[in-house]
Amino acid sequence: MILKCKRCDSEFEAKRKDKKYCESCRKRIDVEIVMRSRKKKHPEVEVGVGSGNNSRNHGVTHPSYTTGIAAYRKMIDTKKCAICGSKEHLLVHHIDENRLHNEPSNLVCWCKKCHQQHHTKRDPKTGQYLAK
Repeated sequence: MILKCKRCDSEFEAKRKDKKYCESCRKRIDVEIVMRSRKKKHPEVEVGVGSGNNSRNHGVTHPSYTTGIAAYRKMIDTKKCAICGSKEHLLVHHIDENRLHNEPSNLVCWCKKCHQQHHTKRDPKTGQYLAK
């Protein structure tokens, strides 16, 4: 059946007669609902402005710019895991666990498995990972 959108007055096809908005208006309304709920939690953010830091910070002003993995990989030897010697799925670990302390002496290369074992523990009965 053909209905008329209450927002933009265009005609659209709908399967149910209780539909009030065309597809494009419905999407815009959904976005507006999310923005209004975000405004309640964060009054300083204007409705219509993007969320997160991506809309405001780019390059060197972005919080992750100087602490990104690419910067760490250049500081230390990242050819193999310092614990098991694996050459796959390598990560950079902060020894003191402070992600802002980026001195090469505080960085070590570990594989994903060794890194996960360091940051988590397993339930001895089920074998499932538990938060530390």
